[in-house]
Amino acid sequence: MRRWPLHDSEGINPSTSDHWPAPPLVFEPGEADGPVLVSVAYRVPADNRAEFTDRMHHVARSRRRTGALTWGLYQDGNAPERFVETYLVSSWAEHLAQHHVRLTATDRRQRGEGS
Repeated sequence: MRRWPLHDSEGINPSTSDHWPAPPLVFEPGEADGPVLVSVAYRVPADNRAEFTDRMHHVARSRRRTGALTWGLYQDGNAPERFVETYLVSSWAEHLAQHHVRLTATDRRQRGEGS
């Protein structure tokens, strides 16, 4: 039997953090449309890469906790300062809930986005 460690939940702020801007889409998906692949590109200077990848472990945990089915972080082989985060959610409604209902203030703080 595999055992999963429990994370310390003391100090977690469970209040929701609805701070995401609307994505620039060329059509309005229906709530049941999906799956939805989300990709986010980051430019990370060489001297910040270790801290960035460390913080992205928190982001991965947050994305999965809020509904991501898969998650990945990739460094561009042609542009080493460029990282691409991708994650998959089952539907547009799940994606909206992920950002407007499930994301906590603690998630936002761990991503370095303030409180």
